[in-house]
Amino acid sequence: MWQPDPDGTGQSAEVKYTFRVLRPLTAHFLKAHQEQRFSIFNCVTPVDERESISWLIMALNYAPETSDQQLRSFQDVVSGQDIPIVESKRPELLPLDLQAELHLRSDRTAIAYRQWLTKIGLKYGTA
Repeated sequence: MWQPDPDGTGQSAEVKYTFRVLRPLTAHFLKAHQEQRFSIFNCVTPVDERESISWLIMALNYAPETSDQQLRSFQDVVSGQDIPIVESKRPELLPLDLQAELHLRSDRTAIAYRQWLTKIGLKYGTA
């Protein structure tokens, strides 16, 4: 997909995204553009039924002049944009019963994720 600023450099680019959910609460994200790779490994630690702590490990094979603090600041902006969206989702606990919501063809990934969570014995998921 085309993005106006996919890596914080101010340059637009066509990028390829790969998302992998390795386990519930563990995911990997890779953004690739030509030879450049930006990757995030994300683990979530539940605090209680409604709150969690998200841990990120970021790696990239370009822009060695970019400091760790600059990378964290950029990621804080991205996460800051996502937080109000995630917190506004209802229901807060993702129903795994596929009959609880109307699904469209574009929901295939979400349906497969919910089926996987059900198969491994979970009672609800997170959005």
